[in-house]
Amino acid sequence: MPRREARALRCGDLALQAEYVGDGQFLKRQGGKIVGAEAAGLEGPQGPEGPQGPQGEAGPQGVKGDTGLQGPEGPEGPQGPQGDPGVGGSEAFPVGSVFIAVVNTNPGTLLGYGTWSAFAAGRMLVGLDSGQTEFDTVEETGGAKTVTLTAAQSGLPQHTHTQNAHTHTQNAHNHVITSQTATTGAATSYEHGTLDTSSTEAEATEVTANATAVNQDATAVNQNAGPTDASAAHNNLPPYIVVYMWKRTA
Repeated sequence: MPRREARALRCGDLALQAEYVGDGQFLKRQGGKIVGAEAAGLEGPQGPEGPQGPQGEAGPQGVKGDTGLQGPEGPEGPQGPQGDPGVGGSEAFPVGSVFIAVVNTNPGTLLGYGTWSAFAAGRMLVGLDSGQTEFDTVEETGGAKTVTLTAAQSGLPQHTHTQNAHTHTQNAHNHVITSQTATTGAATSYEHGTLDTSSTEAEATEVTANATAVNQDATAVNQNAGPTDASAAHNNLPPYIVVYMWKRTA
């Protein structure tokens, strides 16, 4: 069956259509009516390419492909230049920090920042321990440089001091006394310690007989001697070293 091909041309207000009917023949139609037939001539040369039409709308994005294998790590780059030194460094000792040193220079001068005040004069630092009432609050103070023990603190139990029976013996001995005697004047008796200047003096010697003194056996017992409060305080300091301490307040 011959292939039909229709071509349209505009002639005036009515479209002129040419329909190829085979064997090189065309039928002409205008307004739906056949207006003639003619043989087809040779095909003319291809006309110039028309201008590119507008770009169509973008199609939907395709499915994301699988991630490829990671490439090998590249060589390390050269180290950059050192930056400028920071100013101040106030975060090293924030407000509330304690600074310890063996030089008496305010940390505000040493560090170049902050307001500091002397801290804990004559006291040692102890770490906070919430389980002990003496150490459960920051900046809590306590302790004593010296202590006078009470009877309960002494640790001395009730006890007895016993002295065994014994004898004190004094050996036999003589006592010799040199005295003055008055030979003239009113004095007629021995004088001891006071000189009678109105009488003539002569020395005389008195001798006491041998005597033995014996202290009989005796037992001394101190019953139930218990502890008592101490009468003096004792040193209560642990080994220590003295430093300067400062607290940052601003």
